[in-house]
Parts: sequence; C-alpha cells; structure tokens
Amino acid sequence: MDKIVEAAFGIQSALFSLLMLVVLGFWLLVLSGRLGVDALDGDSGAPGRSSQGSRIGGFLAGFGLGGVPAAVALSLLVTLAWAVSVVGAALLDASGADVGCRPGPAVFLALVALFVGWLGARLALLPLRAAFERDQPMSRRELLGQVCVTCTARVDRYFGQAAVTARNGSDVLIQVRQGGDEPLVAGSSALIFDYDSDGKFFWIAPYDPDLDRRGRRPR
Repeated sequence: MDKIVEAAFGIQSALFSLLMLVVLGFWLLVLSGRLGVDALDGDSGAPGRSSQGSRIGGFLAGFGLGGVPAAVALSLLVTLAWAVSVVGAALLDASGADVGCRPGPAVFLALVALFVGWLGARLALLPLRAAFERDQPMSRRELLGQVCVTCTARVDRYFGQAAVTARNGSDVLIQVRQGGDEPLVAGSSALIFDYDSDGKFFWIAPYDPDLDRRGRRPR
C-alpha cells in the first residue's frame, strides 16, 4: 500500500493525480448541488447550454466518448488513466528501475495510461450511452410547436413558467412569456411558438386542444 501511495504522488503519475483531484472536486460540487452533471455540456439548440460546452462535447465525440455528459466521459477517462499511471509507477519502482527525473519513462507511462484510459472509458460508456440518450433534455427546436401547461399564477410579458413533457415522459420546467392582453392563469394550455435568446425564455400563445391546426373545430 505504501508503494501505491508513493507512486500516486510520484513524478510518473503527477499529472493524472492532479487531474484526479480536479475530478473529485467537480463531483463534490455536483453532490452539494452547486453544479449539475451536465455543467460541461453545451448545445446551441438546448436551453442553458453554452457554445464552449458544445465544443467540449464535440471534441469528446470525435474520440468516441460522446452520447453522455462530458463530465462523465472525462471522469472515466481521468480515473482509468490515473489508475494505470499509479500501478505503472509502482511496478517501475518495484522493478528497481532507476528512472530518477528522466522525462522519457514518465512520458511513455503517461501515453500508455492515456491510451488505456481512453479505451476503457469508451468500452465503459457503451451500456451508459443508451440510458443517457433516453434522459437527454429536449432542445429548443424540439420544444417549438409543443403544447405546455402554465405553472405560475399568471403568465404575461414579464413573468411566467410552464411545464412541457419531454421524450422520456418527465416534465420540463421552462421560462415562458405571452404577449396577449389577458395573462394566462395556472393550468392553462399554451402553444410554444418562439424562443427569445436574449431573455432566455419561450414565447407562448393560448391553445385550445379542441381546435385543429387550421383553427376549426373537428367535425
């Protein structure tokens, strides 16, 4: 055990040990509720997601690590690479190899750890990908044209929230506004027809489920 502890803080695994501390800190923030699991994700078509996060997700997808939150993929990659680097460093010390401060063995071990971490993460994500795809939130484009139900006592030009049913059957709470003279009350059905990127809310209009799309009652 002492050899493992020494290897974890040795020069051969220092980089991955530092990254492992970052991963642990991130998940502590997730458990405390200060961050969400999808904090690193981005989708220009999804509410609240940044283009920076979108680039991270696209980069990971290019290496076969897409389909799950970026934090999950990165955490698996770092954890597996860290484990390989620590075990490898311990084996080098146990073999009596005098690597000292030479960069060659450390760089070689880091590359091996990174490759094994990537391969292991890619395999581990196979059973997780389907589950995360089922729970993936609807994008803004998918929300347009959907019928929602208002949740707040009123919905007017300045205030309002509504619930819309996602693909997995769960209710998604969104910020909404409506431009009519009379505000919608709680429990009203409304049609989502536009999104305001500056205000980060959806525009809705009163909707009568008994009316067809042409505005006529079905015969």
